[in-house]
Amino acid sequence: SKLLPHLTSFNSFEAHWTVDAMVYWMKCLEQNTSITHLHFVMPSDVAAHDTANAIWHAVRQMLLVNTTLQELKLGVEYKSSSSSSHRPNHHNHHRNNTPTSSSSSSLDRWDMTETIVQVLRRNQYQSLSVSGVKVDIPAIAHALSVGSSKLKSLRVPSANSISYNYRPTNNPHHHGQSHSTLNNRNSSRVREKDAVNRDLKRFVKVLRKHNTTLQDVKLFPESWLLEYENVKCIQYYLNLNRFGRGQARNPGTTVEDLTYLLDKIAKQQGDSTLFPHGEPDVLSVYYGLLRELPTMWTTS
Repeated sequence: SKLLPHLTSFNSFEAHWTVDAMVYWMKCLEQNTSITHLHFVMPSDVAAHDTANAIWHAVRQMLLVNTTLQELKLGVEYKSSSSSSHRPNHHNHHRNNTPTSSSSSSLDRWDMTETIVQVLRRNQYQSLSVSGVKVDIPAIAHALSVGSSKLKSLRVPSANSISYNYRPTNNPHHHGQSHSTLNNRNSSRVREKDAVNRDLKRFVKVLRKHNTTLQDVKLFPESWLLEYENVKCIQYYLNLNRFGRGQARNPGTTVEDLTYLLDKIAKQQGDSTLFPHGEPDVLSVYYGLLRELPTMWTTS
């Protein structure tokens, strides 16, 4: 706060990793009033040691004290399986930021749910990304359903998605595994897929009833786990938020304001930069905004 009074961003990838250094940095950032962007991703070899507890404690304390942060990226970075002794998945040779179930004891230590919930309640963040740590989606959904929010982007893995590292297979010769072993694993994946979609439905409810700020959301690393209907609903409400759903449901909004919102939708058609997941159906957006507060325009 004194040496770098104008510091606006800090990226832990650019820092030399020692426990004392990171704890010192976090204590400095507690009082810094200029920083707005923090990317704090701990290497897995550092996170695996007990000394990492001191760093996590300092990070949590800083997040609860700092009042200027707007963008936060937080988590554990896992090296690729070909170059790391802490392999998240022996059958996946691509970069993977998600630990396996063999790391469950460590993940309990890296449970950031309470911290993230408290961060959301601060109502100062516009972007939040968490990876490689344990986070409970229902708790996050509840935090977003109470109070106001400025959050526009949320990327958080579910606690249920920790062990999702491969697709189910019915090939009995896959890596020499027996039918019974594969059936047990596949039925386990079915249960886990059901759990994922229960969490998604909770999140759909939060978007439908409460949150009007989120425009970008990613909750699970594996798309094959997600039921299309849930994904479609989430994307629908995110598009409504992007086009001004918060204003459309505000009792203070006038018919002229609503007309401006609808006109803006028409003018933004064809702009692919606004819709990375595909352009929404314009009529469905019109309908979604109009139904937020029908008494405002039906009585005018």
